Amino acid sequence: MNDFLKQYNDDLLLINDYFENQLLDFDNRYEKKLFEAMRYTLLSEGKRIRAIIILEMGKLFNVDINSLLPYILTIESIHAYSLIHDDLPALDDDDYRRNQLSNHKKYGEAMAILAGDALLNFSFENMLKETLKNNQVKLALEISELVGTKGMISGQVGDLSEKSDISDFNYIYKNKTSNMFIASFIIAGYLSNQSEENLEKLRRIGLDFGFIFQLKDDLLDIDKNEDSILNYISKEDINNSIFNKQKLIKKELKDLFISEDISFMINLVDYIYLREK
Repeated sequence: MNDFLKQYNDDLLLINDYFENQLLDFDNRYEKKLFEAMRYTLLSEGKRIRAIIILEMGKLFNVDINSLLPYILTIESIHAYSLIHDDLPALDDDDYRRNQLSNHKKYGEAMAILAGDALLNFSFENMLKETLKNNQVKLALEISELVGTKGMISGQVGDLSEKSDISDFNYIYKNKTSNMFIASFIIAGYLSNQSEENLEKLRRIGLDFGFIFQLKDDLLDIDKNEDSILNYISKEDINNSIFNKQKLIKKELKDLFISEDISFMINLVDYIYLREK
């Protein structure tokens, strides 16, 4: 696990260094103010698990890192926008995020809304610039659908709504959480021109990975969230579900990469369950 953590931290340094050079080219005081609020959340301390997945899957598929970084920025910008909006008083009403004041507490609600809007647009600007270079239109479309009206956003609507049974949580987990992980897993697959069969395997891995991630979050927040999946299934059932999904992911990875060293990704599957925050 020590080798895993060292590689994880090395990846984090590379990603964060790339992000440090973003959103610095402003032309006036209005853009400066907006970019500052955008950078505040984009550069804030986080696990960046989605970014790590893109980078490590790219290594396994032999994708050049310079082709991966714009997509890493795209996914992390989408994630940052969703965090800003989630924290707003109209949604989760959280004062803190990633060991610092939430965006609206730092810059005010109006600027936080605009910063979130801008990060979403910024993510698509980056992705479309890359699409013009590599002609990966299907990838851009799939990411758009995964995070769009019938994807992540509808999952957020589900999260705000009253739940009546386990199917409501499955819908939320799939759309709000897993879709971003699906996007993270398929990027290197598309960029290395994998078959549709392999892309489908990557989608299944992303789906199960997202469920494990969200179920672990629910276990960590067991005392904080009254509207919890634990009202419908037991803690033991959750742990069994996580264990089964871990087995499936590891099998899919071994099927995809017969001769490559997948130890980092295997450890990552374990890490998202073993983490304490």
